[in-house]
Amino acid sequence: MKEYCSLAEFDAGVYCSQASEMIGTMWTIGTIFSCSGPIFFGSLQSLIGSHWTRVIAGSLTSTGLLLMSFYQSSAYLLLIGVTFVAFPSISYIMLNSFVAPVYKSITTPLIVMIPGLINSSATSMLVAKKLHEVGLPLNSYFLILFIASSVIHVRTYFFIPSVPIPKTQDDLDKPAGIKEPPFDMMKTSIAMQLFCKRKESEIEAIEGASTEKRPPIKDHLPLMKNLVFPIYGVYYTIITFRINTIKGWMTSWIQHAYRSLDCADFSDRFTENECLQEIEKSITFLIDINGYTYFFLAVIPFFPAFLIKFFARRYPSDYHYGELRTKLQALLIQMSFVIIVTIASSIIMTHQATAPDSYG
Repeated sequence: MKEYCSLAEFDAGVYCSQASEMIGTMWTIGTIFSCSGPIFFGSLQSLIGSHWTRVIAGSLTSTGLLLMSFYQSSAYLLLIGVTFVAFPSISYIMLNSFVAPVYKSITTPLIVMIPGLINSSATSMLVAKKLHEVGLPLNSYFLILFIASSVIHVRTYFFIPSVPIPKTQDDLDKPAGIKEPPFDMMKTSIAMQLFCKRKESEIEAIEGASTEKRPPIKDHLPLMKNLVFPIYGVYYTIITFRINTIKGWMTSWIQHAYRSLDCADFSDRFTENECLQEIEKSITFLIDINGYTYFFLAVIPFFPAFLIKFFARRYPSDYHYGELRTKLQALLIQMSFVIIVTIASSIIMTHQATAPDSYG
């Protein structure tokens, strides 16, 4: 507000239109960086490995949160911080999912749970709002998140393998009596590799006698030059950006539902100021409800996983096209559900509020 609003508006706590436009710009820039991040970090993961990619991603996240905690000094620190936090945000899906093969018995739940948890993290801003309403300053909230981000670094350095995970990997809880040692993510982590000196034979035993080697960088370059790579990269970025901007549009859609109300029509129930306050409360309540729905993103991914498992039982294990048919049927059901919900939502969005205190 200090950078864009007048001194009188700032002292009165008035949120001027220029400040609103700047917040919108921050949202747009953050969304663009968030959606383009997987292309950058996905390529980086292939070149330098998942562990060092996580080091870079975690550093950006922590630095961004630290800068955001000083937003009162300069709003531009908030812009830079949002960009840093947003850039690796979606990439944490692949930077966490790649360890799923280590846990054979829960591979599928892990693969669907990790994206759900990361997507539901959008509720952190709703949590910030609620905490701010009870007296916690926003800069303190960002500082708490910065401290909490240390979990990313602890996991990166101590619980993420710095060597390729063998393709034929058994669970960590392998039954006793099996001679081949299980793959241990902690003993193959960056910290253990850097600070613990071991004999070559001992390291091979820790890695599960793995012969897996990361391909050199020169082997990846021809694949990145292939036309399929930029085409898929552009498509993925556009479709992800389109999906994520819906979060921003929701506020405008909710506000539009109350725009046609004339407070003079409700003079028997509210004064002019009371009417405007009721409209503001209704809009805030519906925006909060929209925010609460993002908690469900943590469990929604289990629905397609359940469908795949359900349809897989219909085909014998030796049926060649069983997996293809299973995924196709699950996809058709999901697409049908999305079409129905989209049409219903589009119809509901055209509905106008009937009163300042109305939610439907």
